[in-house]
Amino acid sequence: MEHIRALEEKLQNAFNENAKLKVKQKEDEKLWNGLESKFSSTKTLCDQLTETLQQLASQVHDAEKDKEFFQGKLSASAIALDNLNQQMNGLSLKLDSAGETIRKREKELEELKIKKEERDKCCRDEMCRTTVLIEEKGRPLACLRFHSEFLSSY
Repeated sequence: MEHIRALEEKLQNAFNENAKLKVKQKEDEKLWNGLESKFSSTKTLCDQLTETLQQLASQVHDAEKDKEFFQGKLSASAIALDNLNQQMNGLSLKLDSAGETIRKREKELEELKIKKEERDKCCRDEMCRTTVLIEEKGRPLACLRFHSEFLSSY
């Protein structure tokens, strides 16, 4: 009987152990289901991150193309700006030279005006002297003509 009791006790212990194991199995199943849910969420998140990374890589690639394009435009603009700057410098030199030429010509013109005025004055003076001389020499001639006409009329 003792032996039966020991066997019953072992059987009871086995049932208890079995019940504990079933509870443990249920808890493990719940944990496993939670892990599967988290794994599924993690996989979805990883898929979204992968898609986002692919979009970012595409945007970076497009941005690099745009950067090359704008660098080309910037380089062309810099060259054009340098050319315009050189042209402006050349035109500035020409303008300075033309301004100097104008100042020289204005000075020469002023000198020519002074010479002309001097010549005009000399001409007027000469004409006055000539007129005076003609008048002085013309009086005796006029008198002679008058007398000669007067005498020829008698």
